[in-house]
Amino acid sequence: MHLRKYWSALLLLVIAVAAPGLVSRNWVNVLILTMLFVFLCQAWNIVGGIAGQFSLAHSMFIAAGAYTSTLLYLDFGISPWIGMLAGGTIAAALGAGVAWLSFRYALPPLSFALVTLALAMLAFLTLSSVDLFGASGGL
Repeated sequence: MHLRKYWSALLLLVIAVAAPGLVSRNWVNVLILTMLFVFLCQAWNIVGGIAGQFSLAHSMFIAAGAYTSTLLYLDFGISPWIGMLAGGTIAAALGAGVAWLSFRYALPPLSFALVTLALAMLAFLTLSSVDLFGASGGL
C-alpha cells in the first residue's frame, strides 16, 4: 500500500515537470495558481485545524516571501530559487514575531484573530503607501 502511494507521488512529480513543455502557458498559469491555493488551504489547515488558532495574517506572510524573492531578483540578480528560501525565512521570522507578540500575553482566540488581522492590514497599508519596496509603483 505504501509503495503505491510513492509511485503515484513520483508520477505526479514527472507530470508536473513535463507539464510546461506539453501544455500552453495559460494552463501552466492555471496549474501554478491551483498549487498556490492548495498551499493556502494547507497553511490554513495547519494553523486553524491542527493548532486551533484563527489567524488572518496569511496574506502578510505570502507578501513578505514574494516581495523578498522579487526584490532580491530585481535589485541584486539573485536566482528566484535562492530568493524563495530567503523569502520563506523572512516569512517564518515574521510569523515567529507575530506569534511571540500574540502568545506572550496569552491572548484569547478572538483577540489573536484581531491582532493578526490588524498586523496584516498594517503591512498592506505600509506596502501600498510607502514606496520603499516599489509596491505603490507597480511591483
